[in-house]
Amino acid sequence: MTGVPKPLATSAVQVAHDPVTRALMVRPAPGAGWAGSLWRKGHAAWTAAVKSGRYSEAPSVYASGAGREGPRGEPVRDGWLRFTIRDERAYQELTSAPDLRAIVTVDRETAQILGVRFRSGKG
Repeated sequence: MTGVPKPLATSAVQVAHDPVTRALMVRPAPGAGWAGSLWRKGHAAWTAAVKSGRYSEAPSVYASGAGREGPRGEPVRDGWLRFTIRDERAYQELTSAPDLRAIVTVDRETAQILGVRFRSGKG
C-alpha cells in the first residue's frame, strides 16, 4: 500500500516546444536543487519501466494549463518529459507568450513525478 504523496514543487525548470508535433517539453533546470534530483530519479525509473514493458509501474503524469484535456506526459531522452497538446488554440496561446514557464511537482518520498503546470506570461 502506498502512502499519501508528499509533494515538492519547483519553478526552476526549462521549457521547450516543438511546433511540428505541438509538443511542450519540460525538465528541471541545472539549479533546481532537491526537486531536480528527485525528478531525475523519477524520470529514470519511469523510462526504465516503459522500456522494459512494465507499464503498470509507469506513472500517469498529466499537464494542466495546456487546454481542456490535460495531455499525458511521456519520458524522453535527457530527462525531458513531453506533452503533446491536442488543442491547437491552447498550444498557440502558451507558445506565443514570451515567458512560457512551468511548475513541476515530485513526491519527496518516492521521487515519482506527480504533475506539471504550464503557465503563459498572462497568469
